[in-house]
This record gives sequence, structure tokens and C-alpha cells, in this order.
Amino acid sequence: MNLVVLALPIAGIYLLRIYESALVRQTESGLISQGALVSATFKTAVQRADPDGASFHDYSQEISVLALSRLKRGKGWRPPFAKLDLAIDKPLPDISPPKAIENSPSEVILTAGAEIIPQLKDAQLITLSSIRVVDTLGNIVASTGQQVGTWIGDREEVQQALLGEHVSILRERDPITGRDGWFTFGRASGIRVFVATPIVMNDKLIGAVVIARTPASLDRALAGKQKELLLALALVVGIVVFFSFFTGITVVRPVHAVTDQAKRAAKGEQGAVVPLERPVTQEVAVLSQEVATMARTLEERANYIGEFAAQVSHEFKTPLTSIQGTVELLRDHFDTMPAERRDRFLANLEGDAERLSILVSRLLEMARADVARPTGQERSSLAHSFHTLTERAEQRSQRLLIQSSRNGDLELSIKQEDLDTILGNLFDNCWQHGTIDTLTQITVDENIKGTIRIQIQDDGPGISDANKLKIFEPFFTTAREAGGTGLGLPMVASLAAAYGGSFQLVETDEPGTVFELTLLAAV
Repeated sequence: MNLVVLALPIAGIYLLRIYESALVRQTESGLISQGALVSATFKTAVQRADPDGASFHDYSQEISVLALSRLKRGKGWRPPFAKLDLAIDKPLPDISPPKAIENSPSEVILTAGAEIIPQLKDAQLITLSSIRVVDTLGNIVASTGQQVGTWIGDREEVQQALLGEHVSILRERDPITGRDGWFTFGRASGIRVFVATPIVMNDKLIGAVVIARTPASLDRALAGKQKELLLALALVVGIVVFFSFFTGITVVRPVHAVTDQAKRAAKGEQGAVVPLERPVTQEVAVLSQEVATMARTLEERANYIGEFAAQVSHEFKTPLTSIQGTVELLRDHFDTMPAERRDRFLANLEGDAERLSILVSRLLEMARADVARPTGQERSSLAHSFHTLTERAEQRSQRLLIQSSRNGDLELSIKQEDLDTILGNLFDNCWQHGTIDTLTQITVDENIKGTIRIQIQDDGPGISDANKLKIFEPFFTTAREAGGTGLGLPMVASLAAAYGGSFQLVETDEPGTVFELTLLAAV
């Protein structure tokens, strides 16, 4: 932004170049007007020198019909318009000195030229223009300088004017005197504008007027404006300084603050990233809030992983220690140990190994639940999962009551294996915490909002108020003796959340425990 503001003076220079081109065109327009007046004055002088037109054919020549039509343009107004452009028209080299006359001009033309020379010189004092009048051969017959009696018929502008064309060209100035003033980068200070106007009388050409002038330079056009230009430059610099401080306060400083917080967080500092108190702009406020949220999430994830690793280590340590001790006893006393005692130790080994196997399975399910990234295209059949639960209940002689408005014939937006895992864990939870003759009830309701609500209830003693706050913590269980790992409910909650659903404990006055699982119905 600052660079763009600093570029404004450069843009101003280009605007000055456009203004300089306008000055050139203004000079051209003035020379065209002067050429028209000199042409009219010269024709009047010719008429006085040859009142009856007896010698007209001696000093006139024919011009093409096309050129004549361009000059006359009907009977209305026919002004030639300025057309020079510094960006397009390339200046021609400086003019060469006039040459000696080869064919003498007509006496009428010489007389008329001599008559208007005083008027041309008087006009030059005001217009500062160099004026020359030539006959049809290119001989100078009137001039504001000392060129009368010389020939310039080889110049491009003269040749075209003697063909009946209005001509405007640019020529380079003498490099010694060509550039002056404090706007030395201006192009107009190094060029001159030449305008050649044909002199037509009675539809025939009798000569041409060649007028030249250096266009007004920028320093002359802006004379007396130096103070205003300096003030404008100071204003631009002031704007740049203001925007620098403004962006520094509103953008750079808050972003640096967020960056410093991120660096501290990268070094492992806890609580280093917090939303900025003065973010100034809404964008920085959103950035600061999102970075703080991200850092908090990463910290919570890191703490969770640390605590989880410690809990996993503790859960594995107990059965492993038991296995290690049992193996040492069996190795030392296997031959002398009574068979009954040896069988008991072997049963303990089998139980510890089974517990480790269950822990590994639960950990794998927990990890899969944490990294689950559904695509929304998953499909599963609730009837299939209920059929699997029914078979498991029959194997355990466990009572299972399923109530569904559509007999469980519903499709959910979840993988079949994940749905089986969720319902299987909840069913096992009911079996672990239910009565001796456990009854598990599953109620399915189809919600009009595109979700399926599943309530699972056991007939156990329920959950105490103190344990209600801990049941979703990993490794917390009140049924460790029955094989509980404390990972089932957290895993169910993670899987449900991953698929856009929810899992919660329902408060009820009825006996037992009621969990409510909500999942999205398949579209």
C-alpha cells in the first residue's frame, strides 16, 4: 500500500507528460490560426500587386482536385484541427540551413512578400513565432528573419503544403539551446512545432506559409506554481507517513503480537496464546481468536495424549506385573506346586492375557474413533446390527427387548462396522452392570429432522451422582472385575461425534441406566 502511495508522484509525472502533449497541441492550434491570417494577408497583398490578375498564371499553379476539395470542404466552415501527439509523432531532425535560389520568384510575389514583412515582424514580437512565406517553387519571399531570397523547397512540410495539404510536424531543436528550465525531463523543451499552410487563390496555389514555434515548456506553464507543487509533494509524503503509522498500529503490530504468541507456543509454553485485548481490526481479531482456539486445542490434545499415555501405562502395568509374577512362581515351583494351585495361577495368566487382549482391542477402537473422518456417503443397516445383538444375547442367555416403529429397518449415515461397535459396546455395558437376569431394552425413534434416536436401558442399580461426571473419562470403570476397561463409553461418544451425532446419559426416575444415542439418517 505504501509503495502504491509512493507511486503517486510517478503517476503525476505521466500526467504532466499528458499536459505537455496538450501544450504542444495548443501551440499547433495557435500556429494554424496565425497561418490562416498570414495567408489572408498575403493574398490581399498579391491582389494589390496584381489588381487585374494579368500575371496570375506566372505565379500560380494547379493543385489536385482531391487537395482542393479537402481545402474547400464545401461552402461551410473548414478549420484544420490540431492533431500532434508527443506519444505518437516522432520529431524529425533539426532543419538544415536554407539554400540559394535557383529560379527567381515572380515580381508580383516578391512585391506582396515585401509588403507584409513589417506586419510579420510586428506579430513575431507578440507570438514569438518564426514565419516564412514561400512561392510555388519553395523560395522565401517574406520572413521574420533574414532568409528572404533563399530556398527551402526540400523540406518535408514545404513540399506537402505546396501540394495543397495542411501540415503539422515536430522537429528537434538545437541541442545547445533546446532544453532549459527546471522541468528538464520534459520533451517539449527540446522540440519545435512546424505548421505549413497552403495559400490558395482562385482555386490555384500561389504559395505557402510556414510557421514554427517552440511550445510552452512545463516550467513556463507552471510558472509561479512551485510552491503548490512542493506542498503537493509534502502532502503525498505526509500521506505515506500517516499510512505507515496507521498500518503499523492497526495491522503490523497486532500481527507481530500474534506471531510472538505463536512462537512461544511452538516452544511448548502453556497458555501462551490468548486473544488480543486490542486487535484494532476485525480481521486481526478473528485471526487472534482462531489462533488462540487452535493453540488451546493443541494444548488440550497434548495434555490428553500425555494423560492417556499415563493411563494406558497404568492399565497395562497391572496385568503385566501379575503375568510376570505368575511366570516367575511357575518357573520356580512348577514341579512342587499342587495341581489345584497351579491351575489357579494358570487361570490368572489366562485372565490377565484376556484383559490385555480386550485393552488392545478397545484402544484400537478408541484410536479409530478419534481419527474417523466420515465422507457423508457411509451407509449402515440398523436391522443388521440388531440381528448381531440378538445372536449375542442368545449366546449369553441375556434378555434383549427391541422396540422400533419400523422394526429396526432403518439406514444410518455411518459405517456398518462402526455402528456394530457402538451398539456392541453399549450392549456389553448393560451386561456388565445389569442384574443376574439382565434385561436390555433398545428403543428406536425416527426423528423428523433426519436423525435416529436410539435409547438403551439396562435393569441395573444405576449410576451414582459422583460417577455420572466420570463415566466418559477414559479408563474409568466400576466393573473392572467383570472385564470393564473404561474405554467403551468414551469410544462410543467419539464415534457418535465423528459422524455428526451425539451420545449422552439420560436422567430418569426408572430403575437402571438409560443412554441415548443420536445418529444421522442416511439420505
